[in-house]
Amino acid sequence: TWARQKLAVPTTSHDDDITAISKLRNAYEAIKPFPAKLATHQATVAITQADATLADQNQLAALAAVGDNAADTLNLLLAGHAYLDVHPDAEACPLCASAENIHGLCAVVKNRLAQMEILKAAMEEWRKHHAALDKAKAALKQTEGDYQKAIAVFAAAKESYAGKSGILLPSTVAPATPVDLNSWLAENAPKADAWATTEAEWRDESRSLAQLKTVVERYESNAARVQELQARIPKVEEALRQCEAER
Repeated sequence: TWARQKLAVPTTSHDDDITAISKLRNAYEAIKPFPAKLATHQATVAITQADATLADQNQLAALAAVGDNAADTLNLLLAGHAYLDVHPDAEACPLCASAENIHGLCAVVKNRLAQMEILKAAMEEWRKHHAALDKAKAALKQTEGDYQKAIAVFAAAKESYAGKSGILLPSTVAPATPVDLNSWLAENAPKADAWATTEAEWRDESRSLAQLKTVVERYESNAARVQELQARIPKVEEALRQCEAER
């Protein structure tokens, strides 16, 4: 029959080819998101770097406003503010007992304490923005490392497929420098699209042959059963004739 003839024709098994091309396609697809990923992380680093630089400037300005001995005078200012708050009509400085600058001293102390608060806020902003910058740099470094791993996987898949027929491979491996990745992907996109088509064709062919083999095996099994039954028919007929003769 046609089915037996079809199965009798020597065919090349695509199982190994399907495995190899599947690995190749998966490795290529894993590389494709990296331009966007890297661009996102690079933009985040640039933004957080700008924020951190501004925080540096704000902190320096706040430090200059309070003076170099800000930490040493903070407790004194707090104590003076507490005293003047309770004694608003004091006629002399509680520290030096001078009456010369007592008028307006409370406002001066409050102003110095306000500057301290500005410094405190600036330092908190500095810590926040530098932590964000460190996080952004770490994320970028991680993605760059993941990219190197991804292109190594693709290089191995490409190497394992070398010498096999049926598809066109990129003439070069994926670039180690991500800046060249977009042009490399664009150059090899038609080849990668053809891999998907070829893999689908191989899978369809393998599936069709497997189904045909199953059908033929089932047919041959049924045919053997029919032949066995046909072989029994004369014996049954003979037994029936003997029964009729004995009657």
